[in-house]
Formats: sequence, C-alpha cells, structure tokens
Amino acid sequence: MSLLMPFVDLIRETCAHVTRSKKNVKFGLTGLPMIEVDEHHAMTSDTLLTTLVAVLGVLILFMSFFPQPRLLLIALAPILVGVLVTAGFAFLIYGYLNLLSSFFLVILIGMGVDFSIHIIARAVENQADGGSVEDAVTQAVLTSGRGILTGGFTSAGAFAAVAFSRFQAMAEMGVVASFGLIVTMFSALILIPALIVKMKPPPLKNRPGFGFMANLSGFIVKFRYPLLIISLALSVYMADAMQKVRFDYSLLNLLPTGTESGQLMTDMVEHKELSANAVVAVVDSIDEARKQAEKFEKLPSVHRSASVASFLPGAQENRIAQLQTTLQNIEERDAEWKQRDNSDTKKDDLEEELERILEVMEKLQDVVFRRGDSKSVAHLESSIESIQDIIDELGSSRDAVMRARVDAFTANLIVYLEMGIKAIQSTIKEGPITPETLPSGVKERFVGKTGKFAVYAFPEKTMWERENLTQFIVETSSASNALTGFPETYWHNTGMVYNGFRQAALYAFIAVFILLLIDLRSFRYLTAGIIPLALGSIWMLGFMKVRAIDYNLANIFALPLILGVGIDNAIHVLHRFKQSGNLLETLQNTGGAIALSGSDTFDN
Repeated sequence: MSLLMPFVDLIRETCAHVTRSKKNVKFGLTGLPMIEVDEHHAMTSDTLLTTLVAVLGVLILFMSFFPQPRLLLIALAPILVGVLVTAGFAFLIYGYLNLLSSFFLVILIGMGVDFSIHIIARAVENQADGGSVEDAVTQAVLTSGRGILTGGFTSAGAFAAVAFSRFQAMAEMGVVASFGLIVTMFSALILIPALIVKMKPPPLKNRPGFGFMANLSGFIVKFRYPLLIISLALSVYMADAMQKVRFDYSLLNLLPTGTESGQLMTDMVEHKELSANAVVAVVDSIDEARKQAEKFEKLPSVHRSASVASFLPGAQENRIAQLQTTLQNIEERDAEWKQRDNSDTKKDDLEEELERILEVMEKLQDVVFRRGDSKSVAHLESSIESIQDIIDELGSSRDAVMRARVDAFTANLIVYLEMGIKAIQSTIKEGPITPETLPSGVKERFVGKTGKFAVYAFPEKTMWERENLTQFIVETSSASNALTGFPETYWHNTGMVYNGFRQAALYAFIAVFILLLIDLRSFRYLTAGIIPLALGSIWMLGFMKVRAIDYNLANIFALPLILGVGIDNAIHVLHRFKQSGNLLETLQNTGGAIALSGSDTFDN
C-alpha cells in the first residue's frame, strides 16, 4: 500500500492537471490498484469506527452489569496488555498488519473482555457471600479459571485453524488473533486478581447482573422441553435454508456503495471494449502471438483479444512496394496540380479529379495512422471532409463560390500533400514496422524486456460471477498453458479462500471437540456442549438466507469464529453446573455473565 497510494495520487494529480483547462471533461479512476486503495480507506475508517463503537458498547454493557467504575478499569487492563503485546508480535513476525489482521483489535475487545467478566463476576459473587477480598478472588480463580483456560484455548484454536488457510491475509489474521486471545487470557488470570486485591473495589450493594435474568432463568428451566422442541423444529428449517446460501465472489460488492472505482468498474464491464480485466498468454514470437490471438477470438467466453500482431501489418514488404508506387503517383499529381491552370476546368472534370484526390488522401491517412501520427490524421480527416463537401455541392449553380472554395482548398491541399509525401518517404526509408519501432506505450504493454510477447484475452461476460469466470478461465486455459493476469490469479485465490475456510471450520470443530473432551472427560457433558454450538452455527447460516446475505470474502471466517465463541459460553455453563449441580443457580449466576460477555461480543 505504501507504493499503491503514491501511485494513485500521482495519476489523479496528472489527470486533474490535464483536464483542468478542458471544459466538460471529467475523469475517474478504477482498476485493481484503485479498488485496493478504496478498500484500504474503507477498512481503515471502518476499523476506527468499529473500535470506537466496540469500546463504547463494552463500557455501557459492563457498567449496566457491574455499576462500579473501578471494576471497569480492572476489566480493561488485560485487554490493553493483549492489544499492545499482540501488535508488537504482529510487527515482529510480519512487519505489518493486513486489512484482515488489523481487526484483531476489535476481536480482542469483544472476546478478551469475556475473560475479565467471568473472573470479576465470580469474585463479586463470592465477596457478596461474605469473606475477604483475597479469599473471594482466590475462589474466583479456582472455580472459573479452568473454564477460562478451556474457553480461551478453544477460541484461540478456532482462529489458529484459520491459519491453515492458503490465503495469506486470512492465515495471518488467524495467527495474530489466536496469539492475542491467549495473551489476553493469561493477562486476565494474572492481572485481575492482583488488581482487585490492590484496588479493593467496594462491595456492590446488589448482586451483579441483569434484572431480567432471574425470571428468564426460571422460565427456561420450567419450559425446557417445549423450548427444546421449538429449537429443534427451527433448526430443521434453518438447516434447509442454509444450504441455499450462495457465495458472492465479487470484490465490488465489498466496497462502500457509490465508490468511484466500483462504479466505474461496473460501467466498464457493461462496455466490454473498455474492460480492465484480461488474462495474458506469454509467447515467444510474433507469429505465435498472432496464432494465440486467433485461438482466443474463437472462444465463446472471449469478447476480443489483443497482441503486438494487431499493430504489425501482414505482408509489409508488399505494402512498402505499394507505398513506393503510391508515392510516385502522388509526386506526379503534385507536379501537375502546381503547374495546372484550373480556370477552364469543367464541373465533370473537376468532380472526377476530386474523386482521385479523395482516394489518394484516404490512402495517405491510412499510412500516417499506422505511424501513430494522430495530428496529421486529424488534418487529413478535415481535408477529406472538405473534398467530400465540394463534391456534394458541385451540382449547385454557385459556380463562382465553388471556384473560390476549390482554389482555397487547392492551396491547403498542396501543404498537406507535402506533409503526406514526407510521411510516406519516412515510412519507406524506415522499412517494415517491428516491435522495436512501435510507440513506447504499445511496446511496454505487449513486448517484455526478455523479448517475450503478451497476448490479452478480454471476457465476454462479467468476471465477478463465478460461473462466468470459471468458463472464461477453463476455455482460455485450454487455448494456452501459460496464462497469467488478474482473472487467473483471482479465480485461484478465491477458490483457495473458500476451500481453505471450509477446511478451517472442520479443523476448528476438531480442535474444539478434542479440547472439550479433555477438559470435561465426559461424553454426556461433551454432547451437552456441542449441541448448542451446532444449533447456533445452523441458525447463523440459515439466518443468512432469511436475510438474503451471501457468503463473501469478508464474512466467511465467521464460522470458525462462532465455533470458538459459542463453545466458550457452553464451557462456563457446564463447569458451573458441575460445581453446583443446580441448573437454576447456574443460569442465574453464570448465565448473567454469559449474557454480558455474549452481548459484548455481539456488540463488536
């Protein structure tokens, strides 16, 4: 990004300078570099906004549960340590944060505060039952510490599973987030007991929690079987809905609405001649470039192809011979026109002569066009139009006016003919056009520094639809075994992201299963923990279909995430139930802490 942003700024400044004096001329920037810059700006501003919203949400929810500012400061201390250490770790290992790993800050705020909540909740609860602060903290660590360790390692394990993704940005996000959660977890276990003992927050007048939890817990316990049946029925519906969720591969849909680069890219897709995306085949010779372009042109998924051969006319030796003949004819005509007295020329003779001039001028225009002399092309085009206007008006009765126009045009024509003669002489002298003699802009696009030649194939349909892109890549790959270009790399990378996260979700589930079994040592408790996790995952995916939300390259990592977060809550409930044996007490006490931690995570 340190290279892209100055590059884009330079292009924008150059365009602004060029168009400043041009009325009614506007410009816009698009293409992959511009899209990446827009994504960076959006992600940077969104990261700041989401971080501020996350912090504000945590503060409000925490204070509603624990109305004690001193406890809030204690709860935030491990998060501060986790953020600072993790940022240092990321820069030490990678030297940077990518657009995805930069979200570790939001992850640590939302999930890291959960460790603090469970320790503080048990400490405050123990202190309310009587005893010293030291005893309350000690019992809090002993009773909740194991669940925090298991929950922390399972959450970190879910993110660590993402590190196995072959998509580098996602893998780095998994490594950074898992490391940050472990650091924050141990910071909470070490710092919070020490800070509570040191700061000695006064006991709360009332038990911490949400006022509705007591009634809600009683309702859940009383109607647990009907609620279970309703949950299973809803899960069946959601399981069917989640199978219909599609994956949106388009980068444009990840950009904020109305973004310049996204809108212009969409416009370019509709006007295929201006497409910014193409696959590139690399060949060794001009003949191969011509043949490769012909192969691409025959493919249904290809709109057009372009190569250096497009700028090198065939049978150039014959064309040069024709130019020599044309030059001789023009020079002869030029001599005649300069010596000839046109005062007695009849209309029919004049029209016939003008037709010959028109034919010569058109040939001359073709020559200067191939030389890339756009200024001369424009002059000749103006002259050709003037000749045609004169021919069209020869039938009128305005002989004197027409004669004056012909004389004036003849004077200008001699000047343009001399320019054309010089152009033809120069073309004959330089000989056939070769890749080395092409304009620099053309040569840089089609001819490599090693002498290789690039052949471009532009898609017929939008490449942001996976089916279209797959057809395009498969067909062009069948026409060439040496493809590169953004569509090719994008097709492979997005496939790796999708398949990598399916694997990551599987790895995360296996990691959660093993860690939970080691911790609980009971298949019955293991089943009790897995079922809510499975239902929650199904409901999340089914809800996406209900709300017409597609998978995309940004939200696909939510499944490994929900596995880690969801099992964390189940672990605390199961540990508390194993300790007390009372379901109502478990829901009223630990359930309140889970409601707070879950709300904090949802807020993020």
